[in-house]
Amino acid sequence: MSSISVPSSDEISCNISSFYDLTVKPHAKPTQAGLLPGNVAMFDGVALDTRCRYCSKRDSMLGLCREHSHRVNTKVDSIESVEQVCVA
Repeated sequence: MSSISVPSSDEISCNISSFYDLTVKPHAKPTQAGLLPGNVAMFDGVALDTRCRYCSKRDSMLGLCREHSHRVNTKVDSIESVEQVCVA
């Protein structure tokens, strides 16, 4: 789950839970040498995609600057709310 602003504890918990959820990502199979591949959890604050996009799960806009996104309404309430984010 992407964070709209500063990640909340609920978002972090959801992401950690989905990391271990077999319906989200099956467990890795051992290599021919019998080794298990590892996983990496990154918490570096770098956005991978720098464009705004719509999250239907939360009816909100994502991809905004974390430091300033709390100053605008990220909910898609109307075309005016989307235009206000564009102006900001």
